[in-house]
Amino acid sequence: MRAGASRRSCSLAETLGDARLQSATLNNLGGIHYQRGEFDDALECHRRGLVLRERLGDEEGLAQSHKNIGISLYRKGELDDAARHLDEALALLRKVGDRRGEAVALRHLGNLHYERGEHAAAQSHWETSLALCRELGSQQDMSSCLNNLGVLHFEQGRYARPSGSTARCSPSWPGWAPSPSWRRCMPTSVTWR
Repeated sequence: MRAGASRRSCSLAETLGDARLQSATLNNLGGIHYQRGEFDDALECHRRGLVLRERLGDEEGLAQSHKNIGISLYRKGELDDAARHLDEALALLRKVGDRRGEAVALRHLGNLHYERGEHAAAQSHWETSLALCRELGSQQDMSSCLNNLGVLHFEQGRYARPSGSTARCSPSWPGWAPSPSWRRCMPTSVTWR
Protein backbone atom coordinates (compact mmCIF):
# COMPACT_ATOMS: atom_id res chain seq x y z
CA MET A 1 0.00 0.00 0.00
CA ARG A 2 2.71 2.48 1.01
CA ALA A 3 4.76 1.82 -2.15
CA GLY A 4 1.69 2.35 -4.32
CA ALA A 5 0.98 5.72 -2.72
CA SER A 6 4.63 6.74 -3.15
CA ARG A 7 4.59 5.73 -6.82
CA ARG A 8 1.43 7.79 -7.39
CA SER A 9 2.95 10.75 -5.56
CA CYS A 10 6.14 10.49 -7.64
CA SER A 11 4.16 10.34 -10.87
CA LEU A 12 2.05 13.35 -9.87
CA ALA A 13 5.16 15.34 -8.85
CA GLU A 14 6.72 14.55 -12.23
CA THR A 15 3.56 15.65 -14.04
CA LEU A 16 3.52 18.90 -12.05
CA GLY A 17 7.22 19.45 -12.71
CA ASP A 18 7.97 19.55 -8.95
CA ALA A 19 11.50 18.12 -8.86
CA ARG A 20 11.87 18.67 -5.10
CA LEU A 21 8.74 16.64 -4.30
CA GLN A 22 9.66 14.03 -6.87
CA SER A 23 13.17 13.59 -5.38
CA ALA A 24 11.75 13.31 -1.86
CA THR A 25 9.20 10.74 -3.02
CA LEU A 26 11.89 8.76 -4.85
CA ASN A 27 13.88 8.74 -1.62
CA ASN A 28 10.86 7.37 0.27
CA LEU A 29 10.15 4.78 -2.42
CA GLY A 30 13.81 3.74 -2.39
CA GLY A 31 13.54 3.25 1.37
CA ILE A 32 10.52 1.00 0.92
CA HIS A 33 12.37 -1.12 -1.63
CA TYR A 34 15.39 -1.28 0.68
CA GLN A 35 13.28 -2.49 3.61
CA ARG A 36 11.85 -5.20 1.37
CA GLY A 37 15.35 -6.31 0.36
CA GLU A 38 14.82 -5.06 -3.21
CA PHE A 39 18.22 -3.37 -3.44
CA ASP A 40 18.30 -2.92 -7.23
CA ASP A 41 14.94 -1.14 -7.13
CA ALA A 42 16.09 0.94 -4.15
CA LEU A 43 19.22 1.95 -6.05
CA GLU A 44 17.21 2.94 -9.11
CA CYS A 45 15.00 5.24 -7.02
CA HIS A 46 17.90 6.77 -5.10
CA ARG A 47 19.93 7.34 -8.27
CA ARG A 48 16.99 9.05 -9.98
CA GLY A 49 16.57 11.21 -6.88
CA LEU A 50 20.29 12.01 -6.90
CA VAL A 51 20.07 13.36 -10.45
CA LEU A 52 17.13 15.59 -9.51
CA ARG A 53 18.88 16.84 -6.38
CA GLU A 54 22.01 17.65 -8.38
CA ARG A 55 19.90 19.78 -10.75
CA LEU A 56 18.29 21.53 -7.79
CA GLY A 57 21.61 22.13 -6.03
CA ASP A 58 20.09 20.52 -2.92
CA GLU A 59 23.16 19.61 -0.84
CA GLU A 60 21.16 18.13 2.04
CA GLY A 61 19.20 15.98 -0.40
CA LEU A 62 22.39 15.00 -2.22
CA ALA A 63 23.91 13.88 1.07
CA GLN A 64 20.87 11.70 1.80
CA SER A 65 20.87 10.24 -1.72
CA HIS A 66 24.58 9.41 -1.58
CA LYS A 67 24.13 7.85 1.88
CA ASN A 68 21.18 5.74 0.75
CA ILE A 69 22.96 4.65 -2.43
CA GLY A 70 26.04 3.73 -0.40
CA ILE A 71 24.03 1.69 2.10
CA SER A 72 22.18 -0.15 -0.68
CA LEU A 73 25.42 -0.88 -2.54
CA TYR A 74 26.93 -2.16 0.70
CA ARG A 75 24.02 -4.58 1.11
CA LYS A 76 24.65 -5.81 -2.44
CA GLY A 77 28.33 -6.39 -1.62
CA GLU A 78 29.59 -3.64 -3.95
CA LEU A 79 31.96 -2.25 -1.35
CA ASP A 80 34.14 0.05 -3.48
CA ASP A 81 31.16 1.92 -4.95
CA ALA A 82 29.47 1.92 -1.54
CA ALA A 83 32.55 3.51 0.04
CA ARG A 84 32.68 6.20 -2.63
CA HIS A 85 29.04 7.19 -2.05
CA LEU A 86 29.30 7.02 1.74
CA ASP A 87 32.44 9.20 1.68
CA GLU A 88 30.65 11.72 -0.53
CA ALA A 89 27.65 11.65 1.80
CA LEU A 90 29.86 12.17 4.84
CA ALA A 91 31.54 15.22 3.29
CA LEU A 92 28.17 16.75 2.37
CA LEU A 93 26.59 15.93 5.73
CA ARG A 94 29.46 17.68 7.51
CA LYS A 95 29.16 20.65 5.14
CA VAL A 96 25.43 21.12 5.82
CA GLY A 97 25.77 20.38 9.55
CA ASP A 98 23.61 17.24 9.69
CA ARG A 99 25.18 15.64 12.78
CA ARG A 100 22.79 12.68 12.99
CA GLY A 101 23.24 11.92 9.29
CA GLU A 102 26.99 12.16 9.84
CA ALA A 103 26.78 9.64 12.70
CA VAL A 104 24.77 7.23 10.54
CA ALA A 105 27.18 7.56 7.60
CA LEU A 106 30.15 6.98 9.91
CA ARG A 107 28.51 3.87 11.34
CA HIS A 108 27.90 2.47 7.86
CA LEU A 109 31.45 3.30 6.81
CA GLY A 110 32.59 1.40 9.90
CA ASN A 111 30.48 -1.57 8.80
CA LEU A 112 32.04 -1.41 5.35
CA HIS A 113 35.60 -1.33 6.74
CA TYR A 114 34.75 -4.20 9.07
CA GLU A 115 33.50 -6.23 6.10
CA ARG A 116 36.81 -5.57 4.33
CA GLY A 117 38.75 -6.73 7.39
CA GLU A 118 39.99 -3.18 8.07
CA HIS A 119 39.26 -3.36 11.78
CA ALA A 120 41.21 -0.29 12.91
CA ALA A 121 39.32 1.89 10.42
CA ALA A 122 36.01 0.27 11.43
CA GLN A 123 36.69 0.94 15.10
CA SER A 124 37.65 4.55 14.40
CA HIS A 125 34.45 5.20 12.44
CA TRP A 126 32.26 3.50 15.05
CA GLU A 127 33.88 5.40 17.92
CA THR A 128 33.46 8.72 16.12
CA SER A 129 29.83 7.84 15.37
CA LEU A 130 29.30 6.84 19.00
CA ALA A 131 30.66 10.19 20.22
CA LEU A 132 28.25 12.04 17.93
CA CYS A 133 25.35 9.84 19.04
CA ARG A 134 26.16 10.62 22.67
CA GLU A 135 26.20 14.36 21.92
CA LEU A 136 22.83 14.04 20.19
CA GLY A 137 21.33 11.73 22.82
CA SER A 138 20.47 9.18 20.14
CA GLN A 139 20.23 6.06 22.26
CA GLN A 140 19.23 3.65 19.50
CA ASP A 141 22.19 4.74 17.37
CA MET A 142 24.46 4.52 20.42
CA SER A 143 23.29 0.95 20.93
CA SER A 144 24.17 0.02 17.35
CA CYS A 145 27.66 1.48 17.68
CA LEU A 146 28.26 -0.23 21.02
CA ASN A 147 27.03 -3.53 19.59
CA ASN A 148 29.42 -3.22 16.63
CA LEU A 149 32.34 -2.33 18.90
CA GLY A 150 31.48 -5.22 21.20
CA VAL A 151 31.54 -7.71 18.31
CA LEU A 152 34.87 -6.33 17.12
CA HIS A 153 36.41 -6.51 20.59
CA PHE A 154 35.13 -10.04 21.08
CA GLU A 155 36.61 -11.17 17.76
CA GLN A 156 39.91 -9.61 18.72
CA GLY A 157 39.95 -11.52 22.01
CA ARG A 158 39.32 -8.46 24.16
CA TYR A 159 36.66 -10.20 26.24
CA ALA A 160 36.35 -7.65 29.02
CA ARG A 161 35.47 -4.96 26.50
CA PRO A 162 32.38 -6.50 24.84
CA SER A 163 30.62 -7.11 28.13
CA GLY A 164 31.22 -3.48 29.03
CA SER A 165 29.91 -2.37 25.63
CA THR A 166 26.77 -4.45 25.84
CA ALA A 167 26.20 -3.50 29.48
CA ARG A 168 26.35 0.20 28.55
CA CYS A 169 24.06 -0.48 25.63
CA SER A 170 21.30 -2.46 27.33
CA PRO A 171 20.01 0.18 29.76
CA SER A 172 20.01 2.81 27.00
CA TRP A 173 17.51 0.94 24.89
CA PRO A 174 14.89 -1.05 26.80
CA GLY A 175 14.26 -4.44 25.32
CA TRP A 176 17.66 -4.48 23.58
CA ALA A 177 18.85 -7.89 22.47
CA PRO A 178 21.95 -8.78 20.49
CA SER A 179 21.51 -8.85 16.73
CA PRO A 180 21.69 -12.12 14.80
CA SER A 181 25.16 -11.15 13.55
CA TRP A 182 26.33 -10.75 17.15
CA ARG A 183 24.97 -14.17 18.08
CA ARG A 184 26.85 -15.76 15.17
CA CYS A 185 30.08 -14.33 16.59
CA MET A 186 29.49 -15.64 20.09
CA PRO A 187 30.40 -19.18 21.16
CA THR A 188 27.43 -21.42 21.84
CA SER A 189 28.21 -21.52 25.57
CA VAL A 190 27.38 -17.83 25.98
CA THR A 191 23.89 -17.16 27.26
CA TRP A 192 22.05 -13.83 27.37
CA ARG A 193 20.33 -12.53 30.44
